[in-house]
Amino acid sequence: MALLLGAAQRKITPPLGTHMAGYYHVRPASGVHDDLFARALVIDDGSTVAAVVTCDLVSIREESVVNARAHIAAATDIPGSNVLICCTHTHTGPITRGDRSAGTFGSMSESYMASLEQEIAAAVTEAWQSRVAGTLRIGKSQETRIAFNRRFHMRDGSVKTNPGKNNPDVVRPVGPIDPDVYVLLAESKQGDPIGVLVNYSLHADTTGGDQFSADYSGWMEKHFKNMSPELDETVLLYANGYCGDINHVNVNDPDQLKGFAESERIGRALAESATQALSRLEPLTGETVHAAQRIEALPAVVPSSEDIAWARAAVDSSPMGGGPGRDDLVRAHRDLALQELNKQHFDTEVQVLAVGNVAITALPGEMFVELGLSIKEHSPFAHNLLAELANGNLGYICTEAAYPQGAYEPTSSRVQPGSGEQLVRAALDLQRDLAAD
Repeated sequence: MALLLGAAQRKITPPLGTHMAGYYHVRPASGVHDDLFARALVIDDGSTVAAVVTCDLVSIREESVVNARAHIAAATDIPGSNVLICCTHTHTGPITRGDRSAGTFGSMSESYMASLEQEIAAAVTEAWQSRVAGTLRIGKSQETRIAFNRRFHMRDGSVKTNPGKNNPDVVRPVGPIDPDVYVLLAESKQGDPIGVLVNYSLHADTTGGDQFSADYSGWMEKHFKNMSPELDETVLLYANGYCGDINHVNVNDPDQLKGFAESERIGRALAESATQALSRLEPLTGETVHAAQRIEALPAVVPSSEDIAWARAAVDSSPMGGGPGRDDLVRAHRDLALQELNKQHFDTEVQVLAVGNVAITALPGEMFVELGLSIKEHSPFAHNLLAELANGNLGYICTEAAYPQGAYEPTSSRVQPGSGEQLVRAALDLQRDLAAD
């Protein structure tokens, strides 16, 4: 039996004045440069049905994933556990996490979150209702011009995040990038495009400012469709891969770092590589749909009473919010948030969706790129798409080696060293189980 495929999208742009996410200061939105969307692709083999949802958001809280899945299960035949909801990590969207770490730098709108959950469910429901017989094809290319590992070994032996342009003390990047650009095309039996999923690993923080924007993925969609006019009416999903330590900053290039021109440059380059991948499409080997998930208990960082006293004093004495270069304040805000959460461990969802020889592995944090490369290296599937900030947001999840090196990401991390590798092992266990079915 042929696959049944459907795609749809819904606008999720918040009202003006909504507080924006991604930085350590309050930032009310003053305008809309380009709208934000939740986009859904539904894949049904007649026995198992799954949905992939991509949202133009910095992240999504677990509670909203639970609520959206419940709405979807009530309106369709899709089990909530078979729904993958991930975020592009745009820093020009609304605050979507309500704990102290977000609330200190603005407030989350509960009315918006309720609306968001409904719109995600509506996108999936519309995609499910629009299913037609079709097929999937997969294509792959490489993009090395726009992504850079942002952690660097320095001459004094330290490691720094974003050490600055033309810094003479930079020795070399700590790690690699993931250059893979995947394009998964859903099309009808008549050859008409239904939906297309693009996957690449790059932090979405190139625009800045106080206007809502999807950042580079919005430009990528525009240029990709211009380069491939047959996709003009097609729903285009973008799933950001594992890029917790990857951004767009080439420290050896003095050109501009932020703004719409920069995000367009990156979006155009990614569209060019996606167009190359589109020209290399091949059928999937098999069309059986699988979905699996499991919960991993990740050990939490537990600040001591001394840590909390220090953190309160540090925050009270500084009007700055932190960020790379102010790791002391990053740690302080993290510890105060952890005190509020009061957890010994975080129950963390690991999810894998698979169709034929293609797997999509979803994890709920800003995952270091090396963790994704490890999945790709050891996977039983020929093609591996990766989705970070999926089904929740645990913040930075680093490699075990990164924690003693320090710098922004490990300092910000809420989980203990080894948590990233634990998630990789769980994901590969799920993949091997699915590949054996």
